[in-house]
Amino acid sequence: MAERILDEKLEKEIKDTVDRNVKKAMSDVENVKKRAIGDIESMKTKVDKEVDAARVALNEKTEETLESIREKPVEWVAGAFVAGLILGKLLSK
Repeated sequence: MAERILDEKLEKEIKDTVDRNVKKAMSDVENVKKRAIGDIESMKTKVDKEVDAARVALNEKTEETLESIREKPVEWVAGAFVAGLILGKLLSK
């Protein structure tokens, strides 16, 4: 009978220790998860800003190029023709 009581106490103590450790581990996992989500959101915000800046720069350069083509169409056509000749010569060898 005394052994049974000791076994029950030991079993309860082990169960309590396991439960406590599982709860702590779950809490730690939740904290890491929240931190990771915060880091990901921060990085996404930075990437979005960089993409927007690149998009604006690309649009500006596109507009500049279109304006240059409108102002000097003959020069652009001649340049494209010369570039085509050079590429043709390089690729035909």
